Amino acid sequence: FYYTSTAVNPADRYPCLVGGDDLHTTDEGRLRVTYHHNWWGTLCQGRMPRVRYGPVHVFNNYYSSYGNEYCIGVGINCQIRVENNYFDNVNMPWENYSGGDTQGLIGWNSGNQFVNGAEIPTWAPNDYNDIFIPPYSYTLDDGADIKDIVMNGAGVGKISDGNSPGQ
Repeated sequence: FYYTSTAVNPADRYPCLVGGDDLHTTDEGRLRVTYHHNWWGTLCQGRMPRVRYGPVHVFNNYYSSYGNEYCIGVGINCQIRVENNYFDNVNMPWENYSGGDTQGLIGWNSGNQFVNGAEIPTWAPNDYNDIFIPPYSYTLDDGADIKDIVMNGAGVGKISDGNSPGQ
């Protein structure tokens, strides 16, 4: 995910929203999303992803959106599991967008990499052992290798899943 130029409306540079808004409570219990091996890059400001109302698994992603506002937005009534990502020179790997009794939870493992000024945010407790466990099997790539893995696999035809035409 990246933008080639500065949009007239900076609000147009927020790529992934899970859950429409705080008042759309019908989303609760219906949203289950996984993001893995994505590259969040040039001019992405936030919502990589921004989450409300559901469990979201974020693993093995590369974040290089220098000058961004935040990467992962923690919204109301959500649980976000963050594993083996590579945060490179970004502002706020995760930010709080919920509050009160509806505070979303975020949990991260020790495999995440924070480099070139990116730091683990201190506003949230690490709820890694208390949040959802994905109901599927998966293999984590080493966090230190994610930048190379994702950059080398980016682009049409680079990685084939065997099901996509033209790959």
